[in-house]
Amino acid sequence: MSSDKEPIREEVEADETLLGVKEKNKHAGKGRHSGGGTKGKQVIAGLRSREGKVRLMQAEDTSKATLPSFVYRNVAAGATVYTDEHRCYMGLVVTYNPQSVCHSVGEYVLGDIHRNGIESFWAILKRGYYGVFHHFTWKHVHRYLAEFETCWNMRNLRNGERMDVLLGEISGLRLTYKGLVMP
Repeated sequence: MSSDKEPIREEVEADETLLGVKEKNKHAGKGRHSGGGTKGKQVIAGLRSREGKVRLMQAEDTSKATLPSFVYRNVAAGATVYTDEHRCYMGLVVTYNPQSVCHSVGEYVLGDIHRNGIESFWAILKRGYYGVFHHFTWKHVHRYLAEFETCWNMRNLRNGERMDVLLGEISGLRLTYKGLVMP
């Protein structure tokens, strides 16, 4: 299950989210820690074009080196990129037309400037994580992300069209057990 890897040329919303066990659900002796942050969580970076397509990536962290490089690989130069006030996105001004909202002062929508599309995708991803799968094996997170990305991007296709796309993607591919379990 792969998706179109052409650069996104239209308006795009960029964001990141954290997946992992909620602190309140951990047993007392199972590594509880206070405060927020990424400790014990997996960072997922996402882009959603205003046309509806989603691209996801498992990220190491939320640094200036990681998240902007994901945007550079997936968005054509000159496109409008909607973000929040996260510092890592400040360098996008050179290549893109960045527009942002400032969550820290309670600003979530400012005319056409918002990230509601990617936020609604995060809600579906997290509902799948907590409600359906209950857990993702971190070794295979990229596979779960590919499934959610594909399902979202194919949501408007009829069953026959969906099958045509999937059969077109598997030509020449073979997944063996060894390939599945070996890094």
